Amino acid sequence: RVRMETSENANSRAADAEVPKSSLFLRNLPYSVSASELRVLFESCGRVDSIRLLSDAEGRPMGLARVRMESAEEANKALKRLASHNLDGRALQISFDNRAS
Repeated sequence: RVRMETSENANSRAADAEVPKSSLFLRNLPYSVSASELRVLFESCGRVDSIRLLSDAEGRPMGLARVRMESAEEANKALKRLASHNLDGRALQISFDNRAS
């Protein structure tokens, strides 16, 4: 079972049944990164709707996260601008999220 640390705005409480093109999946994150650190980074590309850090059943970070931007244009901008961004010595890997979070 995967647990998540979540940072959400009030307008992101809509049903998660469908993943919009504004959702990104992040890999290769430092285990020490926080949702607030990711929010600051991604806000340089636009408005962040929500951030979810994934952890294992024991609560250990997995180095994975889901970020939902407020628009597809902002998600595209983040994907292009932050691809391979170095975060605490690790090259961030970003792709569009292809599953419900």
